[in-house]
Amino acid sequence: MDDPHLARAAILAVVSRHADNILVTDQTEAKRVLGMSGAGPLDNLPADHADEFIVPIEAEARRGRRLGSTLGCVWRNAMAGAVSTRVQRAAGDISQ
Repeated sequence: MDDPHLARAAILAVVSRHADNILVTDQTEAKRVLGMSGAGPLDNLPADHADEFIVPIEAEARRGRRLGSTLGCVWRNAMAGAVSTRVQRAAGDISQ
C-alpha cells in the first residue's frame, strides 16, 4: 500500500496469469483469483492513491477484459465519487 506503482505491477502480474474462462457463468479458478484481487488490493489503492493509480488502470482495462473483471469486484464505497465512477467505467459491464 505504500508503493502504488509496485502494487499495480503486482496486481497486473496476477491478473495477466488468469486469462481463461473469465466471462463464463461457472466459477473458475481465474474468476476466484480475479475476484479476490479486486475485493482485496484494488479496494484501497484507487481510494488512497487515485492520482497515481487511476489513469494507468483505466488504460490497462481498455487493453483487456481481465482487469475489467477484477475491477468489477472492487467495493467503491471508500472512493471519492469521481474515482468511483472512473473505476466503474473501467470495469465496464462486469461491475457488480
